[in-house]
Amino acid sequence: MTTERLAGLIPPRARWIERNLSPSRDSDYAGSAPGYRYAQEFAALRLARVIAAARDSNVRLGSFADFLPATMG
Repeated sequence: MTTERLAGLIPPRARWIERNLSPSRDSDYAGSAPGYRYAQEFAALRLARVIAAARDSNVRLGSFADFLPATMG
């Protein structure tokens, strides 16, 4: 997940976006996917414009369970 892709996936008018990210500073560990850009994803999550977009008042952050209907949780 590059900076440009991540920033483009957090538009202020989006109704629903689910992103599963696997940021890491290192891509050489047991279970890592060959060729996955872990460090680029980590860097993208730390950029001011990505942070600002995620902090927008219309964006709700959480894990999968945070968005389950009350009857399912």
